Amino acid sequence: MTVTSFWTKDDENVNAALVSNTAVSTSEVVSTLEIAYMQSSLSGQYKCGINYGGDIIYSTATSINVAGILYFPTHALVVTGQALTISIQTVTDTAHTSIAWYKDNVFMNPSDSDYTITTTDVDESSNKITTSTLVWTNVAASNQDAALHVELATASYYLISTKAVVNVLEIYTQPQDYKILRSIDTYVYCSFEGPPQPSIQWLSHSTLTASGVAVTDRPTQITALTPTSQLTVYQSRLTVNVDASAGPTYWSCRATYPSYTGKYIFTGGQLDTNVACLTPIGVTAVSGPSTLTVGATATFTAKADNPPEPAFTWKFNGYTIGSITTSGSQLSTTEYEYVYTKSSMQVTDSGTYGALAVYADYGSSALVTVNTNVVNACARLAAPANGQLVCDPTTFSTTSTSIPSQAVSETSVSCTVVCNSGYKLQSTQSVYQCTDGTWEQQSVVNPFNKVSKCLRVVPPTSYTLTISVGYTLPWVASCTDYYGDYLRIAFPYHVANAASSLSCVSDGDCSLVDSYFAYDNAFDACYSTGNTIWLKVQYKQTGNTGTDRRNELFGQFSTWVQATSFLPFTLLSDASCIGACSCCIEDSCMKAPTTIMARLKCSSNSRRKRSVGEDFPELSFDEFGGFGNASQLERNEQFLCGPGSVPLGDTCMVCVEGTYQSGDQCLSCPIGTYQENSGSTTCSSCPTGTSTTSTGATNSGLCIEVCQMEDVRYGVSDPPSGWIVKLGDPVTVRCSEGFQFGGKSISVTKLENCNVMPACSRVQITTPSLNVLEGSSFDLNCKITSVSSPELCVFYKDSQQFNATEPISLGGGIFECTTEVLQAQNADEGSYSCSAVWDDEDNAEPSNEIDLRVMALTFDVTPNVYAEGSDHTFFCAATVPSDSAVIISWTRNGQPVGERLTATSNPAIGVLNLVDISPRHQGDYQCRATYLGIGTIVSQPSSLGVLGFLESLNNMDITKGSKADLHCKPTLGEVSWTFNDSPLSVSSTSLEINSAGEQDEGTYKCQVSFQGEAISSSATVTVSDFGITQHPTDTSVESGGVVTVTCATNIDSTFKWFNNGEEVPSGMESTSKQSVLVTSPLTARSHLQCVVTAGGKSYFSKIGVVNVIGFETVPQDKGLSVDGEVSLLCSVTGDGLEKLVWVRANSVEVSSSSMEEHRTGYLTSNVLTTSEEGTYFCRAYFETYTIESERASVSLVRVEMSNEAGVHTLLHWVTM
Repeated sequence: MTVTSFWTKDDENVNAALVSNTAVSTSEVVSTLEIAYMQSSLSGQYKCGINYGGDIIYSTATSINVAGILYFPTHALVVTGQALTISIQTVTDTAHTSIAWYKDNVFMNPSDSDYTITTTDVDESSNKITTSTLVWTNVAASNQDAALHVELATASYYLISTKAVVNVLEIYTQPQDYKILRSIDTYVYCSFEGPPQPSIQWLSHSTLTASGVAVTDRPTQITALTPTSQLTVYQSRLTVNVDASAGPTYWSCRATYPSYTGKYIFTGGQLDTNVACLTPIGVTAVSGPSTLTVGATATFTAKADNPPEPAFTWKFNGYTIGSITTSGSQLSTTEYEYVYTKSSMQVTDSGTYGALAVYADYGSSALVTVNTNVVNACARLAAPANGQLVCDPTTFSTTSTSIPSQAVSETSVSCTVVCNSGYKLQSTQSVYQCTDGTWEQQSVVNPFNKVSKCLRVVPPTSYTLTISVGYTLPWVASCTDYYGDYLRIAFPYHVANAASSLSCVSDGDCSLVDSYFAYDNAFDACYSTGNTIWLKVQYKQTGNTGTDRRNELFGQFSTWVQATSFLPFTLLSDASCIGACSCCIEDSCMKAPTTIMARLKCSSNSRRKRSVGEDFPELSFDEFGGFGNASQLERNEQFLCGPGSVPLGDTCMVCVEGTYQSGDQCLSCPIGTYQENSGSTTCSSCPTGTSTTSTGATNSGLCIEVCQMEDVRYGVSDPPSGWIVKLGDPVTVRCSEGFQFGGKSISVTKLENCNVMPACSRVQITTPSLNVLEGSSFDLNCKITSVSSPELCVFYKDSQQFNATEPISLGGGIFECTTEVLQAQNADEGSYSCSAVWDDEDNAEPSNEIDLRVMALTFDVTPNVYAEGSDHTFFCAATVPSDSAVIISWTRNGQPVGERLTATSNPAIGVLNLVDISPRHQGDYQCRATYLGIGTIVSQPSSLGVLGFLESLNNMDITKGSKADLHCKPTLGEVSWTFNDSPLSVSSTSLEINSAGEQDEGTYKCQVSFQGEAISSSATVTVSDFGITQHPTDTSVESGGVVTVTCATNIDSTFKWFNNGEEVPSGMESTSKQSVLVTSPLTARSHLQCVVTAGGKSYFSKIGVVNVIGFETVPQDKGLSVDGEVSLLCSVTGDGLEKLVWVRANSVEVSSSSMEEHRTGYLTSNVLTTSEEGTYFCRAYFETYTIESERASVSLVRVEMSNEAGVHTLLHWVTM
């Protein structure tokens, strides 16, 4: 029968591997459960089970209580200045007898006011659960990395906790008092240590001491930074922009941390930074004339904040004004005034004038501008001949026909032309306005900039008065029926009787126009309205036309015609015009046209029959009744001017020189003709090949050689396209926005050749203002838009030429020039521009300006050597333009530095503070400035040598006759030894003691010196009959391996093992005179020491050095861009390294020329830079080992862009 055994804990099976021995005999079954390292979690009810071929029996339960620590955090976080609350919970079988808290192994006295410790015991089954809580108030930043542990004692146990590391979270960088540039975005920073990440809020203050108000209307940004591998910092950036009138502003930061518990504990908290004052600097105001006249002097004044006193720059239409001197005067302790004066201002000087201040430490302020319009003073006008000018202001009033010579400066004038008696203005325009130096009539009505002339007026050659007389009939009137014809034929006989009543007629100045009645169309002298028939009569005045007698004539006629009855039958009878039949008109009496004769003469009287049987009624019996009086009158007037004159109001104007009569108008002689005389009806043509430049030429001398203006490319001209201009006369060119002619948007030129018209062009530096990294190269591109290609492009820095290149055509009238600036340095900072040059240097167009800022590092690269334990600080400063932000970081041997940075008031200044320097700090240090969105620049390396010990002496106890080695391995320098202060003739790094005796007992000292620095290490060696006879030995092992070391004595002893100063809790097997330690897997260089206690005395072994060989950093897969490079990092630790190389997957070693190696103590790093695809790994050759790293793949990647219809642009990464 098969018999097996097993064990249970709390009715759960125990791992069978722990059952170390099961013995079965005929009389008994013995099963042993061995647990080498008991923990509190192993407390419980244990039972042994025996399986007899399927039948199971259990022993009675045995209760085992294991004292231990149930909970104690590994890290405790606290906000600086606030309270830390941390607890430990233990389990024991009896109540605690003592409990003590330690900080850095120093007892924390509960009587200290900074500490409060409370402890409670709670029964749980047969166990005692003890909870002890430490409340540590006002934790200072100096307690960073403090180690807390607890020691608890009961009647049976003594428990020591692990260490909880205190992480004091504090403000990493404070917002600092700073001067900021007006109207330019400025970044203000604060940062706080973490994790956890706090919420960060900016507060605005009215004063330095006032409470803050949360900011919600300004952009902020939080970035997580890792200044060291062990420290994370959360930085908040606030964007501040103040205008020209703003005063100082005050800001602070507040970080609020969340709380949590677990492996890490944190009660949360709040940190408030100091209040920073941001003082704005820059141009606060620019003043200057808004309007002034040509030739005047303009004074522009700018005011700027001070101190510091800035350099000052004036600009016109965005371009720097060269060769000017600005005088500065201090208005107050905080303000400077700068004055720029420009004399003899011209129209082309109209535009925007601005000033900016450049502060050496802060950059350039925003441009503040004022608009100035330069106009001509209103030109003096001459009065017209036979007239005068009456003006406001009166200085322009004159009777002179020559332009007065008196100088004037008025830009706004109003003048009225008043003509002498016998003269009238040529036009109805009598008022002339001058605004901003320009007369509104100029080049429009009056091309010669003269006012309208006072023209001579003459009487008409005749006046005509036409009178319409209305008679009311008892029926609807008609001009074309029998009765209308009857009245019309009689009306001339009626009005002929009025002559004696009309003075003008009786005097002979006027006469009745008989021919007016000889009409063929009835409506020429007759019309009807309802029952009223209107009959017309016309008089003409030809005598004494200097006096218009028509009003007199109309009045007298009106009186006569309304008082005199119109008796048609009587009138016709008296004139012997009525036939014998009394029913028709005699043919000899007709005064009417033939149309009426045909209807009324006796030979045509059949027309009057109303029916065949009807008799012919007599005229005297017509229903008109034989009499009538006028009921209404109307008048119409005309007058006739003689040749060369035209109507002007109620008189005639003689056409002046330069005009001719055409109908009722005096027209200006067209371009190409002239007229020297007044009262003309024609103009004379200019000689062949000449022309006048405008209409209205008055003499042949105005016939000159001229051109007709054509379109100005990329602009307009004055005179405009189509106008005739004289060669050599000024033409004003106004270019389209962004274009220039002669370097200005408005320019005056002379037209020298009809075949060469002005053309504007545009010259642009298309490269935007640059922030470039020191040592980088960049292109300046100059683009020209023009009708013709320039011969050359000239590039300028700060108005000084530095290069010239030939343009290339891009088509469509666009040309481009390029120049390259190589390896940019601080001296390359400045304003850059270009100009395009055509046929000669005088025919050049300048471009806009761009500003270049070179971002550089200032870093002292002088090598330094310091003794171990001393302090050293590296400083690094970066130039930062106002529109960029920078992050300073540090590397040692190409890898990020793990030390804390010291907070500075300026983010562009980096401080690396190395405290308590050790050999691990040795290497090449470089400062890195990373500009957001631009790139990173790296300083030259500064070598830091650390004079320290890689291996130092330690106290040891050896037995007589034994052998011992003392190891002293420095990083630098030569070694010397002393024994009991007496020099030894040994210069190696090891000192051997053979067959130790009492004479070897004493103090050994190893001394090292290098470049003025000195260090030493000492140890006490005791020699006795009893003690350690076998010491741990030095050995090597690959990373992750274990070693076995032995410590033996010649007396009964107890043993403890220590690794790098920390007690080893497990892996030991000891007897009374020997202890064997099997280490856990080792990954770092280890120093193993055995401490033996015998007879109340402790003995210390020599240290056995375990040289752990392995890779600390292995290469990672990288993506390689086209024409790019990647860097692979590999680092190995261990003594005795002979060679560290890079190998391709085909086992071919990579050339050392592409590698960079650094050694710090036992750590060796190698960086490979490659542009080739493939698989790479590191191979390290040691004295007894050769090891290889993991493989890393370098694969080519490319970016593909696709843009399908209706689909957003897609970005694909494709591995090739």
